[in-house]
Amino acid sequence: MITFGPISALPPLQKLGIGSALINHTKKLAAEMGYRAIVIFGNPAYYHRFGFMSAESFGITTADEVNFEAFMAMELYAGALSGMSGKFYSDNPWSDQCFAAAPENGYRLRADQSYEKACRGDGI
Repeated sequence: MITFGPISALPPLQKLGIGSALINHTKKLAAEMGYRAIVIFGNPAYYHRFGFMSAESFGITTADEVNFEAFMAMELYAGALSGMSGKFYSDNPWSDQCFAAAPENGYRLRADQSYEKACRGDGI
């Protein structure tokens, strides 16, 4: 099981299919890498159109054993989560963001942000 997100596009670039292309490409890559399913936290009105459903319908809860509408999962092939259930634990979500925000990876900070804020997710 893998997770990703959030997915977003700048307001002037919204409604052009960028988010859909990112999600569909990520689903394809995850399946090619052998993952069974994707778990995501996001807006159900947006993610349901890609096949995401309530994680609760698969017997999956958060690490705190709760479920809510924005906690979703999707199988990458039919029956991928059949007979499975349990708690979903994720790594520190900012560790990858910190790597992506590193100047040596080509990320340029805006004048109003610091590297530390970008690593916490306060400015990317």
